[in-house]
Amino acid sequence: MEGAASSAGEQLVDLTSRDGAWFLEELCSMSGNVTCLVQLLEQCQLVPQDLDIPNPVEASEAVYLANGVYTSLQELNTNFRQIIFPEALRCMMKGENTLQNMLNELDNIIEQTTDGVSLQMLMDSLQAYLRNAAMGMEEETNAHYIDVT
Repeated sequence: MEGAASSAGEQLVDLTSRDGAWFLEELCSMSGNVTCLVQLLEQCQLVPQDLDIPNPVEASEAVYLANGVYTSLQELNTNFRQIIFPEALRCMMKGENTLQNMLNELDNIIEQTTDGVSLQMLMDSLQAYLRNAAMGMEEETNAHYIDVT
């Protein structure tokens, strides 16, 4: 799967596999299976030396957290496709001012929280950060981040 992901390129942006299946659904399914396996391992009477993992509890926690992230992303994607986008399209076609007001408010929030850095620049910085973190490279010095506390 890692090999397929690294060679997928722009298909990951569309969340589709080479066969056209939703990549996010594949990740959710696989992480759900791994979560079930971790739960089975926790029920076994194993001592930490039986597993080739420095800290099985932390590894289990990481699996649960990753599964939660994938599940939440899938839920967000589903809600966007089934609720948010159709409603926004309906409002746009009707010419409702509420949609334009909401978009203006969103632009203002982004501008206020990013100290004038464009959303595109933030996305580029996040992508560079994640790429460098995945490859074990040092952080770029000119990157822009939002400090979330």
